[in-house]
Amino acid sequence: MSSGKYCGIVPNEELGINNGTLIIFENLRQKCIYKYEKEKSMKMIFYNYMVSFYDRCLNVKPPSFAENCSISVMNYVGIDSNSIQKCIEDSFEGKLQLLIKDFLLYEYKDNKILQTDFKDKKLLGIEIYPGIMINNRTFFVCYY
Repeated sequence: MSSGKYCGIVPNEELGINNGTLIIFENLRQKCIYKYEKEKSMKMIFYNYMVSFYDRCLNVKPPSFAENCSISVMNYVGIDSNSIQKCIEDSFEGKLQLLIKDFLLYEYKDNKILQTDFKDKKLLGIEIYPGIMINNRTFFVCYY
């Protein structure tokens, strides 16, 4: 993502994580849900999402770390998934068009939410930044 500036590493097929981008987008959804909870003064929405995401997406066979499972959980706990999607879209700055082997792909230049995390990480001297912990297993996200 953002030409390799942000990357989710350690994909885990057991949890339905077959692409590091899934980790990054789930992190963005969670940050936007947290922001949504504060803006709407809706207590426990973030917590309810996190618990329900685990119960409905990860603690099932087969597990799913995909966007459609997240949206299903948002709807279940009463979160406007369109607001969260808009928050994610608005966090991206600029779009590059890449033409690779006759396919037109889009790549985003940067992300305000991830950039803020990166700056906070540097300011606080954090060397390793965990993206997510599930069952005491840490999935790291690298920010360059």
